[in-house]
Amino acid sequence: MVAARPPLASARLRYREVGGGDVGALHALLADDHVRRYLLDGATPTREWVASEVEASARLFEARGVGLWIASDGEGDVGFVGARVYEEIEPHPHLLYGLLPRGTGCGLATEMMAALVEHAARVGFAPLRASVDEVNAASARVLEKSGFVRYGTLDGAFGPMHLYARP
Repeated sequence: MVAARPPLASARLRYREVGGGDVGALHALLADDHVRRYLLDGATPTREWVASEVEASARLFEARGVGLWIASDGEGDVGFVGARVYEEIEPHPHLLYGLLPRGTGCGLATEMMAALVEHAARVGFAPLRASVDEVNAASARVLEKSGFVRYGTLDGAFGPMHLYARP
């Protein structure tokens, strides 16, 4: 019998692991102009690409205990949080999140990242890494409030992309 993974939890949000039935929901979140502005370099994802991301998340959950979760509030899905491999950066998964505009400016990004950091500690996922475009100052602040420090810079689609780690 395989032990169940501990759930992701925070005060204002409910989370569900992204599964095959969530392709449409994740696609809707990723296709939002605000969400894809930095995460997807402005590109609109196809449903096929999202389906492959859902499959990659399932493999990452099995291998490392982390993957993608959809976050919901009392009004419905508001964003996602988790880990993803960016082969163009490195093979180690990076933490990420995205919020619809109605979820921004009220501390939900920091709440989601804190829940993810706590979950990573419970399942032994380390080191924690993330990357953010220099022009995305709000996400850099979320990472820094969550204990991440910048350790490098790469060329990104919008100029410099900073690499972060949580010691």
